[in-house]
Amino acid sequence: MNVAVPYVVGVDVGSSSARAVVLDGDGIIVSSSSARYPSADASVAGKIDPEIWMSGLHAAISGLGAATPVALGIGGFGPCTASASGEAALTFRYPIGDSSNPRDQHAAHAAALQEMFGSDARPVLQWDWIIARLGGRSGIQSVWPGDEPLPEFGDPVPVGA
Repeated sequence: MNVAVPYVVGVDVGSSSARAVVLDGDGIIVSSSSARYPSADASVAGKIDPEIWMSGLHAAISGLGAATPVALGIGGFGPCTASASGEAALTFRYPIGDSSNPRDQHAAHAAALQEMFGSDARPVLQWDWIIARLGGRSGIQSVWPGDEPLPEFGDPVPVGA
């Protein structure tokens, strides 16, 4: 694909695959691609190696056949909490806290990750982990307007910053 105008790429990092689209300046989809995670079905229910997100993201973006975009948007699923150093991630399918609201489920995930990997295991939201791995700022927490930041999940920044 050869796009002559500036464009953006949007990626949805889902629970079993990553999907990517190229949008032109008018918001029209120019190209799309998806990549299933090779080991998504083999993982323990709700506990996964977050590196599969990166392999799926790279495969989905590579499938677009596009040059470097002017912007990259990343979305994911939740509640999903990763350890900042990447040992593991706990998803909404992990049984701890599964009957709680998303905020309490993130707190339960954080406590479980600290129990698994020690008190220094710092919890991060899925998309913040991905952004840090792509070279973005680590130690942040993307916060939607009107939501309160989660304790210990990093410095709050507005979504889209």
